[in-house]
Amino acid sequence: MENQAKIKEQMVEELERLRQRATELESKLGYKSNEEQDTIQRDISDRKRMENNLRASKEKYMHLVQHAPAGIYEIDFINQRFISVNDVMCHYLGYTQEELLSINPFNIFSEESKRHFRQRLSNAFAGEKVPETAEFKVIGKDNREFWALINVGYIYENQAPSKATVVAHDITEHKKLQAALSQQKKRLEEQLHFSNALNRIAETIIHNEDTQKILDDMAAIIGETIAVDRSLIHDIDFKQHQVKGISEWLNPNTDGITATKDTYNLDVFIDASTYMLEQRKWTESHVDDISPYAANDGSGELLHGLMEIKSGLWFPFAFRNQAYYCLVFNQVSYRRRWREEEINFIHAAATHMEIAIQKISIQNDQRHAEKALRKNEERLRIITDNMLDMLYLTDENFIIKYASPSCAHCIGIKPSELTGRSIFELVHPEDMPVVLDSVNHAIKNNSGSKKTFRFQLSSEHDLWVESTIKILLDDKGSITGTVLCSRDISERKQAAEALKKSESLYRTIFENTGTATSIAGLDTILSLVNTEFEKLSGYTKKELEGIKSWTSFVLKADLQRLNNYHHLRMLSPHKAPDKFEFRFVNKSGEVRNVLMTLAQIPGTLMHLSSFLDITEIKHFQQEMSRLERLNLVGQMAAGIGHEVRNPMTTVRGFLQMFRGKSHLAIYKNHFDLMIDELDRANSIITQFLSLAKDKPVDKKIHNLNSIVEMLYPLIEADAYKSGMGFNLQLQEIPDSLLDEKEIRQLILNLTRNGIEAMSPGGTLTIRTFAQMGKAVLAVQDQGTGIPSHLMEKLGTPFLTTKDEGTGLGLSVCYSIATRHNATVDVKTGPGGTTFMIGFNGQ
Repeated sequence: MENQAKIKEQMVEELERLRQRATELESKLGYKSNEEQDTIQRDISDRKRMENNLRASKEKYMHLVQHAPAGIYEIDFINQRFISVNDVMCHYLGYTQEELLSINPFNIFSEESKRHFRQRLSNAFAGEKVPETAEFKVIGKDNREFWALINVGYIYENQAPSKATVVAHDITEHKKLQAALSQQKKRLEEQLHFSNALNRIAETIIHNEDTQKILDDMAAIIGETIAVDRSLIHDIDFKQHQVKGISEWLNPNTDGITATKDTYNLDVFIDASTYMLEQRKWTESHVDDISPYAANDGSGELLHGLMEIKSGLWFPFAFRNQAYYCLVFNQVSYRRRWREEEINFIHAAATHMEIAIQKISIQNDQRHAEKALRKNEERLRIITDNMLDMLYLTDENFIIKYASPSCAHCIGIKPSELTGRSIFELVHPEDMPVVLDSVNHAIKNNSGSKKTFRFQLSSEHDLWVESTIKILLDDKGSITGTVLCSRDISERKQAAEALKKSESLYRTIFENTGTATSIAGLDTILSLVNTEFEKLSGYTKKELEGIKSWTSFVLKADLQRLNNYHHLRMLSPHKAPDKFEFRFVNKSGEVRNVLMTLAQIPGTLMHLSSFLDITEIKHFQQEMSRLERLNLVGQMAAGIGHEVRNPMTTVRGFLQMFRGKSHLAIYKNHFDLMIDELDRANSIITQFLSLAKDKPVDKKIHNLNSIVEMLYPLIEADAYKSGMGFNLQLQEIPDSLLDEKEIRQLILNLTRNGIEAMSPGGTLTIRTFAQMGKAVLAVQDQGTGIPSHLMEKLGTPFLTTKDEGTGLGLSVCYSIATRHNATVDVKTGPGGTTFMIGFNGQ
């Protein structure tokens, strides 16, 4: 481009000289001779031909300029204007030639490029050597910016450039490509940087065995790679509720950085820690943009205030149950943003870190396992060297490879002498089938098998052993050997025989005590019961032994008292009673009164217990008490009955006399009422006197059926009158020695009680039947039954639940039964009550 400008400059100068020469020649032509004129004419012609050639060259030059593949223009520095521009330059800038020729050439540059161009021009004016090409940012008509590579050729006047021809190439795409290549190079360099760092991390994991060094090196490599001021590894554990620093690296090129590795309460960072646990995402916080989680839990003030951290990033990884590890990065010296490439590197580093933690865990487990193995091997050696049992290890052909030292003591053969022999050589020939069966069972089921057999030590001496056989298999299931553990049980066999004899003796005694007897431990579970206990409980031995507790038979109301005795017996045996009563509930729900006696079996924690059924004794005691009460009432009746009736007879006589007086006729109703009440009182006294123990009775041989049949119409009428049904069921019964009047009173009292106990629609049933030589009278109602708290008081005088009852009806019945040596049995429930009176037959 510079050569073209020089050629053009020379052509312009030559043209100007030719023009001046032609003018001089024309002015002289008028006064020259013909020869001179011819010469001049030839000079003029030569000059014109040269001028035409020059014009043609100029046109050719202009054609080249217009069609060149670059923008070309001429500028005038003095006047700061375009002299000429080609179409390509107009296309670059978006102007027409006329528009470009009217503007300042410097205005097509950006401000920075404008300063650069003027500086180059100043240097050129100063005579300094200026590079021919330079890159400038050019602004087009539509403010579109593009880069141009400009080559300037200067035209000098008076030793200074005054004009210039400029060639401009659009290098915008080239610049973009160059920038892309530069960016790609930068990315590749960064990726190589990150890759080298990951390789260093991998080498650290592979070549180091020290757990803390692995963690420290990794924290340092990651921190150096992303150029942070502080790099840490935290263990965040929600179960222990703590954040524990396990490694920290401080950038040595950053001043004033202090260590922060410590164990913190999780509450300090609870919101951010919870977010990372639940979302499994990383989070960041900056001094001018505090994380909402750090703001909520207050850690933002600690991090960005007290610790002066400008930017921080937390990256969780290696999640486990309510815990995880976290990479922590602090930028203290300046505020920064974390680029995607850096996050990707941190993610990859965290993956390596997770592998490192797994390796550390495996190494720790391996070290612990090796330590435990060494310890177990030592224990095993001590055990095998000192064990009393004999231990044999054989190969797949049952040849002994190892025998424990105890073999020498037990069978009198040294282990070294046993090695190489078949294990079956030790077995007694008669027991060989048992041993082979045990071995086959172990092989078939791949499980241990236990058998008792004899070792034949000599022709005269055998040793009973209890042996466990275990088959050893490889990964393919093939037999590699056996382990045989044998114990000398000769003394146990002898003791077992002796025990069997003694147990037979004790079992005979245990079974024939005549009392329910059991043996139980501290847990009260019955380990042994006799037949009498089966009868008492209603359960079989199979249902009881090892299954039920004797306390399960205790009535709920008595259970707390007996539990207190049991606990006291465990704490202070001498303070606990060894005999006590309670109510025993059998399988059918029947309640029996029992006296329990306990005694500890010497040398054991077991107790021998006997259960004496005292139900009949309790009933006898209650009956005796009742009879004593009746005897007392009878004595009182005999003493005061007649004394009370005499004045009552006198009073009744006067009332009858007053009732007959005419002037007292208006009080007749009152006299009748008083006489009825006196008669009612006399009736009560009559019943009261019937309770007397020494009341005379007139017993004769009667059949109870005859007395019932005689009362049948009266009872039936009484039942129908009350809206009840009546059912009579008489069977053949033996005759009895009876006082007819008292038996009639007994029957009427019982039927009246039964009718009054029922609601309308009920049925009263009277039955007679023979039982064990007795004639039994049964009176059954369909009432609601007798309350349990009154059962023990039946027959007591004046005991009644009726609003107008005297409470003497049943007392009279019990007295009549007593005078006839009859038994009274009562069965009651929600469906009604049955009184059964048993009279001795004749």
